[in-house]
Parts: sequence; C-alpha cells; structure tokens
Amino acid sequence: SDLQEVANQTRELRYVNVKLEEDKRRRDMDIELAAHVQRSFYPTFCDFNGWDVAACFLPLSGVSGDLYDFYHTGTNLNGWSLFDISGHGMAAGLVGMLAKNIISRQFFIAKDKKLSLIMKDINQNIISAKGDIENYMTGLLFKITDENTLQFANAGHPYPLLYKKETGEIIDFNKNVC
Repeated sequence: SDLQEVANQTRELRYVNVKLEEDKRRRDMDIELAAHVQRSFYPTFCDFNGWDVAACFLPLSGVSGDLYDFYHTGTNLNGWSLFDISGHGMAAGLVGMLAKNIISRQFFIAKDKKLSLIMKDINQNIISAKGDIENYMTGLLFKITDENTLQFANAGHPYPLLYKKETGEIIDFNKNVC
C-alpha cells in the first residue's frame, strides 16, 4: 500500500541521514586534526637579536594555503617569507605544507644567491614536487644581508607595508626602496 511505501522510504531516508551525519562528523574531525597539525608548523612568537616577531594564523576554513616562516641561525634572523596558495581547504593546505619545506630548504641552500634566483629555484622545485595539481602561488621572500640591509623579492603578491612603531611611519614597499 501507499502508506507502507512511505514508511519504507522514510526509514531509508533516516538511514541515509545518519550515514551523512557520520561522514560529516568524520570529515570535521579530519579538518580539525589537519588544522592542528598545520598550526603547529607556524611559529607565533620569536625573539631574535634586534627583532621581536609575532604572528597570528587564523584560517577561515580551518586549513589554509597561506604560509609564513622565519629563517634564522641561532638567535640571528636571516629572513622571512609570506606565501599564498590558490584555493581553500585541505588541498591548498597540503600544497602549502609542501611549499613551506621547499621554501625553507631553498632559502638556506642558496643563501648567497640573489633573491630572484632563489624564488626561481623555489618555483621550479614546487612545480616538480606538486605534479599535476592545478593551483598557483604568490609570495614575498625577505633576506637580511650581512651588511644589515633588507632585500625582498615579490612573486605576484600584494606589496607589503612596513610600520615603524617609534615614528608611526608607514612605508609602502611598492613606492619606496628600503
């Protein structure tokens, strides 16, 4: 009868709904774990000779393709980076973790090279490592030289601003040379 058919379909829908809720709970737990692991790779406060560095990493969807890092030997800050992988969520986050390791390795392997050449090496290594995954990355790479000057290379990222606390001055790297 029609009532029996409605009852059967209702039971089936309840079963499907329970399965969907289980899948969502598992997916949410996976994202929470991935977000925790990703956050553990990013320093939030570093005290280097002459530098106090603080960072806040709050991805919109738990896991993000945004990444940053500080490069140092002991307590001497040698440089830092800020990159953004296209896309959102797990895929961008995983490519970001891959890229973070490559960028760090290239920064130290090629520390005597020009930053533009280091960026080129980073690009080549990331393209090779990620295979056919289709996304792109923009980024900034900063290096403090032995002469205590700041160099930076920009790979399609918005230009940074430098805020000088003592004077309140804001320097736009797109318009000023430091």
